[in-house]
Amino acid sequence: MAYYDAARSGMANARGLFKRLGFHDVIIEGEDFDFSKDPGSANGKAVVYSSKSESLTPYLKNGARSIIPQNPETLGEMKKYVRDMKDYGTSFVIDASTMENAYGTYRALLIGKFGECTAMMLGKGIGIGIASLARNEMEVLAPEQLMAICGALGLDRNDARKALAENRGMISKL
Repeated sequence: MAYYDAARSGMANARGLFKRLGFHDVIIEGEDFDFSKDPGSANGKAVVYSSKSESLTPYLKNGARSIIPQNPETLGEMKKYVRDMKDYGTSFVIDASTMENAYGTYRALLIGKFGECTAMMLGKGIGIGIASLARNEMEVLAPEQLMAICGALGLDRNDARKALAENRGMISKL
């Protein structure tokens, strides 16, 4: 099975690193996909959701391809929009760097909240992907590490493989 990862714009010259780690390819922000900055530009783009005060509804109605939550507050907020995500065909993408860069009890809280959200999305049949979304070489994770994170979130091995194989299509239109 071919695995894909996604990375931030600063990683454009690191495609070889991803291949050496075992990924078939990597999609890079700015080259292969874009994040929507406002609801009006959401058509076919990934949305990094980090504002509890902002509703997801306008993004979903304007065709957001996937939602990538960034903190426990927005994970809790997403529970309100699960039915809408299903109706609009929007995917849930796990940003592994959010958990990997956290420490101590905050990291445990994030893993717990991401696990709850993942179980809810699986139960409702919403597509789940996982990506490192690395900003630099130190944040890049191997496919096995991403699958281990999926295991910590409650995904079985087959669902974890699927999350790594299908995240490319969830984040970009490639």
